This record gives sequence, structure tokens and C-alpha cells, in this order.
Amino acid sequence: MERGYFKCWRKIKDSQSYNRSAIHRAILLTLFVDANWKGGFFCGRQVAPGQVATSVKRLAEELREPRTNVMRALRDLEKDGVIKIENVGNKWTMITLVNWNTYQAQEEKSGQPAVNQRSTSGQPVDTIKEGKKGRIEESSLREDAGTKVPPCPHQQILDMYHELLPVLPRMKVWDKARKGNLGARWRERWEAKAFSSQAEGLDYFRRMFEYVGRECDFLMGRVTDRDGKPFFASLDWIAMPKNFAKIIEGKYSRREAA
Repeated sequence: MERGYFKCWRKIKDSQSYNRSAIHRAILLTLFVDANWKGGFFCGRQVAPGQVATSVKRLAEELREPRTNVMRALRDLEKDGVIKIENVGNKWTMITLVNWNTYQAQEEKSGQPAVNQRSTSGQPVDTIKEGKKGRIEESSLREDAGTKVPPCPHQQILDMYHELLPVLPRMKVWDKARKGNLGARWRERWEAKAFSSQAEGLDYFRRMFEYVGRECDFLMGRVTDRDGKPFFASLDWIAMPKNFAKIIEGKYSRREAA
């Protein structure tokens, strides 16, 4: 089926973003294919050419990749200056391809749709769907937006703790009480809008563990307590309400809060 095209310049192979990994290339291609080629609206918000209204969940499902991997790759691309990411009211995500007009505008001016815009009849097809299908897409994006607390992924957080903080005590038992503490901290950070999905929550805890390992000498046993003994913070200790609050407030940091 004839659906138009977009221009992909060969010099993209020289870019840092393209050479990062296969998932970075897959996300770039997906964004180019899904990008809006003319102005439109989604959920009452104007969407310009070169923008994509989507969510991390939808991208992860399409690419068949874990959401944490997709979120990390998107942040890499944003850091490279290739895209801009905007979370719209914690409901969905607007992704802007920064140089879209530079590389695609010539085709649009000639009247040829740049991407995904020709039906079999030759009529342009807007990427922003209207009617019943559009309402279904909007509903699915809102469902991913964090209107409900995403389940706390205990095992993944445990694995991340062991991977990033190997010098700290290994958790051989993760009982109901410990699950309750970690689950409560998960919910608190979600309610504080520190994250809006399970993938973002995992990324939040990853950054917190990295922060503890980098900045919190006392918790890592690198300095001694009043008795001259080193202290090593376990995950169940970290998940306790007062301890967790002190960590995110920077009370154990050499320099700054997480």
C-alpha cells in the first residue's frame, strides 16, 4: 500500500545517536515513521510537523523492549539533541524531532506527504486519528499515564540493588514486612509525581541507588560511626520511612540530594 515516505540522510550513520545501539536506531526509525507530517491536534493539544504523541508503554510494546530500556534510550537521544521530550500532564508524551523541518520540509512544500500520509485512494491521511479510533488511542494513553499506582516491581528493584550496590548486604529474605515498606515508598514517590509509570519508577530507583553508591559514604561503609565501625545500609533499611526520607533529602550525602 502506498503510504508516502520520509527522507533519511546517509550521514545519520555518522551521528552519536545512531551508533549508540540497535534500540536507539529502532526508536529513531519508529519516531520518523510515526511523526506527524502536518499540523493537527491530540487531546486538545496542537501537534506540529515532526512531533509524535505517544507513551513509553506504547513504544516499548511496539519495539518489544522493556520500558526501562526504552526510557533510557529516549533520554540518551534527548541528551544528544536529537529529540525533545515533554510529559503532558502525566497523561502522555510529546516527542519532537528537533531537525525535522531541516530535512523534511522540502518534500512537504512540494505537496508530497513526507511520512505515512497516502491512502490507497491517494488522499492524505492525518496521523492524528479522529473519531472512534482516536478516542480509543487517547484512552489507552491516559491508561498509561499513571491514573492508578503501577505495581511495585519488587524483584526488579532487588536485582537492581544487588547489581548497583554489590558491597551492601544481599537480601536473602524479602518477606511481607519488607515488601510493605518498599511498596509504601514506591507509592509515596508516585504520589509525589516523581514518576508516572512502572518503567519511570524503576529508572527513579536506579538513579537513587547510583546516587547512594556515589555520594553516601556513610551508607556504603566508607566512613566509620562513633564506635569506629563501618555501617552498610541494606535495602530493607533504605526502605524504612525515616531513612528513605533522609536519603532523598540529601542528609547522608557528601554534596547534594538525589
